[in-house]
Amino acid sequence: MEVWDGSGFDGTPGEKLVGLIEAEVTRSFDEWTVVDLREHNIQVDDDYYMVYIQTDPNPNTPELATDEIGHMQREVIN
Repeated sequence: MEVWDGSGFDGTPGEKLVGLIEAEVTRSFDEWTVVDLREHNIQVDDDYYMVYIQTDPNPNTPELATDEIGHMQREVIN
């Protein structure tokens, strides 16, 4: 994955802040894949983009899914 800031034209991705970060992906419908980015010390003041990089061809790669419920209804436990 990569992290980009939103400093490009009209808020589009501008500068790559961190990447390429390799992560172990959980292939499960019941679990989220968690990528701990604390070691990268990323600081942003505005919009930013989390970029998923698919490294293998479909169907030999984990699928990208989105949270259809929304962040207001999801509880995050540290």
